[in-house]
Amino acid sequence: MRIARAQHYNCPIQILISFPPKSSLKCPSCQTVYNSQDGGWETSLLPCPIVDQINTKGAIIIKPSYGSIQE
Repeated sequence: MRIARAQHYNCPIQILISFPPKSSLKCPSCQTVYNSQDGGWETSLLPCPIVDQINTKGAIIIKPSYGSIQE
């Protein structure tokens, strides 16, 4: 699992998602459901300091206060 940035085309909002995303993911702006087969979504993986430390200049680390990030 990786953290990614996702944006539905023509919508102003970018969101952080776990990748691969859940089937219930929707654009918060227009409520369009995420579909990996649809070209209407742009996703890009964020740098992961655990996987690819050599070429990473910066990273975002998200740690939940309670439970697990995989829940």
